[in-house]
Amino acid sequence: MKHDRVYNLVFNILFSISAVLYMLKFVNIAKIDSLNILILASSVFLLTLHTVIYGFNQLKLLCLSFTLYLCFLVYFQGLAFFDLMNFFLLYPTVIESNKGLNKIHLLILVIFLVSVVVLSHIGVIGNILVFRTGVSRGSLGFIHPNSLGLMAYAITLNALYVFKLKRNKFIFYGSLLIFNYFIFAITDSRTSFLISLLIILSCFIFDFRGTLYKVVKSSFIYIVMVVSSLFIILATTYFEVREPFIFLNKLFTNRIYSGNVFVAEYGYNLFGNVIKGALPTLAGDVIIDSGYVGLILRLGVLFFIGYLLFMLLRIKQNIFLLKEAILISSVFISLMFESYGFSGFIFPVLFVDFVGRRKEL
Repeated sequence: MKHDRVYNLVFNILFSISAVLYMLKFVNIAKIDSLNILILASSVFLLTLHTVIYGFNQLKLLCLSFTLYLCFLVYFQGLAFFDLMNFFLLYPTVIESNKGLNKIHLLILVIFLVSVVVLSHIGVIGNILVFRTGVSRGSLGFIHPNSLGLMAYAITLNALYVFKLKRNKFIFYGSLLIFNYFIFAITDSRTSFLISLLIILSCFIFDFRGTLYKVVKSSFIYIVMVVSSLFIILATTYFEVREPFIFLNKLFTNRIYSGNVFVAEYGYNLFGNVIKGALPTLAGDVIIDSGYVGLILRLGVLFFIGYLLFMLLRIKQNIFLLKEAILISSVFISLMFESYGFSGFIFPVLFVDFVGRRKEL
């Protein structure tokens, strides 16, 4: 359409600015609370602009319903889940003709990472050191080593999504492995490194087998989503101090036990809980690392089921290449251990209607 070029330009500019503002929360600098409002205002503007140009539809109505529900929780419980609010506002606004979005986003991620590391190196931003079982973990200017690991994973995922190489495949995949190992050696951020390793090796193997760009069933993705979410929630809820729970808890860096502490303290209800950021235990303070567990405890069973159903239905209505399915699935796997997997500013592949192709086509 004649309006697509102008709309995509406006969208990419505002989305890129919002992504940078969003990623600032991972940097070791003083936080500005009003940034969340600016990002939210940008998302509302893009939804309004898209509606003026392309009209209103059922998808927008559904996404607005989720957004209003989140606003309801913010008003009555003081909960603020800006990642999901922005996700639902932006979900219907990414159009198929926007071919440059992921290339621009990858460039933004790389520039952002390099800028923070350089500023940390010259002393403008402080480098945080965290010690774990005798290992010194650096952040290179980010607020936590895991935040630097997140950036490495995001760059890896988006690089795999953007590039389709016919030559120099060994160099490409090898470079991604070296990059991730270098970040892992600094941060000791196991989760991000292991997920990056998983998607690099998976794409490498299927690429050389010639099947990476074959169409797969959408059930590949939503089975991963359902299994990963139910596994971590059930393991957290029914955690016991005995094998195999001790092994799984150690494997997942105490995430199962820490989630169990919050489940025991607050329990599940329909509309969520106002919970503390940390709870004391005999082994020290614990926090909720799992995105799935945090979602169901903070926003409630009703929203958790609604979110799963929304994503399942959108995935089911599209078809995906194997590479796309691997990358999208990895984000849902990451939500077992981390909470950043709800953000479209980090992972645009979550806009699955934009990534996939409608089945009726």
